[in-house]
Amino acid sequence: MEQMNRKIHSGKILEVYIGNRPVSIDTFPLLGELSIPDIWLLTGTYRDGLHESPAIATRFAKAFFDKSKKISNFFSPERSFISYLTKQKSIELTLAHYIAAGYEHQMHLPRMGWSTMFEEMMREKILKIYNSLGVDIGLPPDLLIMIIKNPEFYLPYFKKYFTQTLDYKVTGAAN
Repeated sequence: MEQMNRKIHSGKILEVYIGNRPVSIDTFPLLGELSIPDIWLLTGTYRDGLHESPAIATRFAKAFFDKSKKISNFFSPERSFISYLTKQKSIELTLAHYIAAGYEHQMHLPRMGWSTMFEEMMREKILKIYNSLGVDIGLPPDLLIMIIKNPEFYLPYFKKYFTQTLDYKVTGAAN
């Protein structure tokens, strides 16, 4: 609560709302009509849906009700996987995200080189995931962290996905 407002400590919780963070494999939204006529997806906005929903709804409602208005759509639900990172940048970002989350959740490592050992251990874990998946493109850190947390569940699923889906776009991969 202190990240939002330091004075909030005296506040009271009146209601709790629970929801999802719908996310696609490449972490980009799935927006538009499917190849099955009149079936539309407007999902996968992950953490941005609340802020993006007015613009998304307005844009796609016009296309939905006026079939003559075709939308040029980079985030079509039946698109190729979008990779925007190099493999190396993906590994570095995943390490940074994972370690930062550890400190957010009160992780305390001894100050005698353990932070370096922890980082090396996590780097090896990420490289094993890449090797197991057999991909050489940059994967989103959120996807890799999901696999790290539950490899028995997620690794077979994503391995099958990348084995069967050789189609992907590399879009302005960062160094």
